[in-house]
Amino acid sequence: METTEHIVETYVRYVKNWFTIPNVKARNGNELDILAIDTNENKKYHIEVSVHITSSFSKLITDEFEKGECDEAKRRRTMKFFIEDKFDKSTVLEKLNELGFKKGEYNRIIVTMHSEKSEKMEKLLKKHNIQIWEMKDIIDEMNEKLDSKYYSDDILRTLQLIKLVNK
Repeated sequence: METTEHIVETYVRYVKNWFTIPNVKARNGNELDILAIDTNENKKYHIEVSVHITSSFSKLITDEFEKGECDEAKRRRTMKFFIEDKFDKSTVLEKLNELGFKKGEYNRIIVTMHSEKSEKMEKLLKKHNIQIWEMKDIIDEMNEKLDSKYYSDDILRTLQLIKLVNK
C-alpha cells in the first residue's frame, strides 16, 4: 500500500470510524484503493487516492485529453481517467458488485493534493457522484483528533510526533 493510501485509510478508520478494505484486486490487474463502510449511516464508499507533490502533477483537472494526446502521467490527473479507469471500468464495477457495492448505491471519493475549482469540475462531480477530498484537510483533521495517548498505527504515531516537535 502506498503511503498516501495508508494515510487515507488511517483517516477513514480513525476519524470517520469506518470499516475499510484496502487494495482490492479486480480482474486484468485493476485495483481499487480503498473500500469503506460507515455502519452508523449505512453508507458505502469507493475511495481512489492520487496525491502528487510535484507542482505540475499535484492538481486534479477536468481537461479531457484523448489517449496519445498527452503523456500518461498528465492523463492520470484528469477526471476522465478517474471516471473511465478507476470508477466505471467494467472489471472494477464487476468487483464492486461482487462485494455488494451496487452501482448507484455507494459514494465515490477521489483524494488528491489539490483540485481544479470550476463550474465544469462541479458538474462532472455531480454527474458522476464523486466527491473530492484534499490531503491537507485530511491531515489537518487527523491532527486535531490526536491526543497524548500512544498510537501503534505508524501514520498516527508519526503525525503525533511531528505535532509534538512543532509545539
